[in-house]
Amino acid sequence: MSKIGRNDPCPCGSGKKYKKCCLRKEQAASPLSKHPSKSHHDRCVGILDSLQDRIMRFAENAGYFKEIKPAQLYYLAYIDPQGPSELDENEFVAFIEWFVHDYEMPEEGRTIAQLYLASQPTLPAEEMQVLRQYQESYISVYRIGEVQPGQGFQAKDLFSEEEFFLSDETLSHRAKPGYIIITRLTEVMGEYHASPAVGLCEGKVWPALERNIQAALQEFQNESPDAGMQRFLKERGFILNSLLLASAEQAFPGPKLVTTSGEEPAFHQARYDLLDRSAAIAALQGTQDFDLDDPGEDPSKADELHFVWLDQGETVPLIRAMEAGFRSGHDKMFGGKPGAGSARLLGTITIKADRLLLEVNGDQRFALGKKRLEQLLAGRVRHRLDSLQSMQAAMAKHKVGRESSAAASYPIGSGPQFESLKPGESIQDALQSRQFESLEEVNAFVQQHMGQYNDQPQDELGGLSPTQVSELMDCDWQDEHGPVRLSKSLSLHELADSHFLNNARLLLTQCQQRGGIKATSAGYLDTKFVREFVQAMSWPERLTTLVKGAQQGRMREMGVPQLYSLRLVAEFSGLIKKRSGQFSITQQGEKFLLEENAGRLLNRLFVVHCQEFNLDFYDRLRLEHPEVQHAVAFSLYKLGQLDDGAWHALGEAIPALMLPIVRHAITRQEDPLLWNELQVEGVIQAVSQRFLEPMESFGLLELDNTWEATGLLTEESRVRLTPLFGKFINFQL
Repeated sequence: MSKIGRNDPCPCGSGKKYKKCCLRKEQAASPLSKHPSKSHHDRCVGILDSLQDRIMRFAENAGYFKEIKPAQLYYLAYIDPQGPSELDENEFVAFIEWFVHDYEMPEEGRTIAQLYLASQPTLPAEEMQVLRQYQESYISVYRIGEVQPGQGFQAKDLFSEEEFFLSDETLSHRAKPGYIIITRLTEVMGEYHASPAVGLCEGKVWPALERNIQAALQEFQNESPDAGMQRFLKERGFILNSLLLASAEQAFPGPKLVTTSGEEPAFHQARYDLLDRSAAIAALQGTQDFDLDDPGEDPSKADELHFVWLDQGETVPLIRAMEAGFRSGHDKMFGGKPGAGSARLLGTITIKADRLLLEVNGDQRFALGKKRLEQLLAGRVRHRLDSLQSMQAAMAKHKVGRESSAAASYPIGSGPQFESLKPGESIQDALQSRQFESLEEVNAFVQQHMGQYNDQPQDELGGLSPTQVSELMDCDWQDEHGPVRLSKSLSLHELADSHFLNNARLLLTQCQQRGGIKATSAGYLDTKFVREFVQAMSWPERLTTLVKGAQQGRMREMGVPQLYSLRLVAEFSGLIKKRSGQFSITQQGEKFLLEENAGRLLNRLFVVHCQEFNLDFYDRLRLEHPEVQHAVAFSLYKLGQLDDGAWHALGEAIPALMLPIVRHAITRQEDPLLWNELQVEGVIQAVSQRFLEPMESFGLLELDNTWEATGLLTEESRVRLTPLFGKFINFQL
C-alpha cells in the first residue's frame, strides 16, 4: 500500500487533509523519538500550519475577505481572460495563497501578510521568523536536482541561481531530476518547504516556459519600465502555473485524435459539376448507402439537397476492407457487423444548382468516397477540384449552420488539386494564363502551390524543404527516431579528443576524490581550485599558448568561460550539486563518470549544452542573438556537409551554416554579398562564439587561426570536421 501524503485526503473519509486529521492521532499514539529527523520536519510543518491559521483568522476579523471577489476577477483576468469566472478547488488553493501573500488591499496598499506583521501580533519566535520571510516572498521556477525519495530534493531557482533542499515527502515521490517546479519556498528552522500550490512538469517544458515568461515580463515592463524579474515574480508570479500549462501544450503533443476508421482527422472536399442533375439525384436515391437527409423533400423543387453517406449497402465491404485491423468504437458498440445496429455517417453530399460537393473526414475514407461516388454517378458528374481543411476551420464552419457547409473554404495550408505548374511557369504566370471561375478557386490554386513550395527542397536551405527545416529545429534530440540522432555508445578511446568531455570527467573526478570542492560566498568555484584546474584542463591546440599566458595572478571562475560554462552545464545535467558551501558529485554524476558510460556522458552534456544552456553566455561583448541557438540543429546539419576533410574559410562557411532568417536577424541584411565589413565581422563573431568554438570544445571540428595572436576568429580563419562528428551525429530527414 502506498504511503499517504500529508496533503492527501484523509482515508477516514472526514474530508480533511491527512495532516489535519488522522496523522495527528497517529503521531500521538506513536513516539517520534524513533524518527528524530522526521520529528523536526513535522514541527516545521506545524509552525507553517499554525501561522497560516492565524493569518486567515486575522484576515477574516479585519474584514479583508470582502476583497476576495474583486481580487478573484483580477486574478482570472490574467490567468485566462476567456476562461470561466469561477475557480475549481485546486485553483482556489493557489488563489488564496496569492491573495494572502501578494495581493495588495486597495485601501491599505499592502498585502494581508504585511498587514498582519504590522498589527504586531504576539507569536512564537519561529512563527515570527517565518512571517517576516513572507513580507517579500514570491513564486519562482526551480529545476529539480538530486531527489531523496521520502525526504525531498535539491531545487535550483532558475532566475537567481540559488539552490535549496526542499523538504517534502509527497513531492519527493513525484519529482524527478530535471523536472521543473513552480512554487513559493519558505524556510522554517533550517528547512525549506513548498507552498500548497505547486506546478510540476518535465524539464522538456523549460525552453517554451522561459520564452513565455520572457514575453510576460516584457509586457509587465511596458507598464513598469524599471521593474526587474524579482518584482515581476512578486506581482505577477501567480500567472506562472498558467504559463506552465500553455508551455506543456507546446512541448508535449496531446492524445492522438482519430476517426472511427482509425485515421487522423482531415476534412476533405471534392467538388463536381453536375452534367445531369436529375439523373444524379435519382442514382443517389436508388442506393442503400446514400440517403436523402430530408426524405419528405421533393428533389425536383428543392434548391438545395443534402444526402448522407452511410456505412451500409454497397459501401460495407469497401469500408471493411479499408479498416482491416482497426476496431472502431462504433464496432464495439454495435458488434462490427452489417445490420447489427446504427449505420455510421461516413460523409455528406450537398447538391446546389449545377454543383455537387462531397465532404468526408479522413484521407483513406475520402478516397473511398470519391471512388464510390464517381462509379455511381459515372457520366452524370465531372470532377472539378479537391481541397483539404484544417480541423479548426471545418469545426468553425459547421457551427454556423448547414447552409454554409455547401460552400467550400480554403484556409492556409489546404491542398486543392489543380494541374501542376509547368517547367519555368510561376504562380503569377499561371494566374494570368489560366481560367478561374471565382476568387475562391484563385485562393485555392495559390494555396496548393504554397503547400508544394513547403515540401520542395530549397538551395538556400541546404537542400532541405521548409517543412524539413521546421522538423529539424523543433525535434527532440533524445528521440531515437527523430531527425537528429546522437550516439550514446562511443568509447572513451574514441572520445579522447573531446575537450569538453575530458574536462567534465576531470571535474567530476575532483569532486569525487576531494569529497567536494569549496564554493565562494558568491557561489563560484574556489579561486585556488580554479588555478589548479585550469592548468590541468584539456584545450584546443590553438588556445594553449593564450591560456598559459593568462594564468598569471589571481584567477576567478567567471574569468575562464570554458570552466564556468562547464560547471554550469554539469549542474544543469544533474552531475554535480551545490550544497552547504561546496560542489559535490551526485549519484548520477558517479554513474556517468564510469568509463563504460563515456558515450552517454557526452550525449547528456551535448544536449544540455545546446538546448538548455544559454549560448549567448559565450558572447564576449554580451550581445544577444538567441536565433543562433534556436537554429543550432540546422547549423549542425549544414556543418555535417563539410565532410570532405578539407579546410574551409569561415568567411565562406559561416553564411552557409545559417538560416536566411538568422542572417537577417544579426545583420538586418539577409544576402551575404551585400554585407559590409562590420556586418561580416559581426556574423563571424556571433556564430563562432555561440556555435563553432563550443563545437570545437566538444571535439567535433577544428579551428585554425594560429597566425592570429589575439585568438579571435576572422574571415580567413579556417574550419574542418573531425572524424568524431560523423560518429556522434547523424541526421534522418
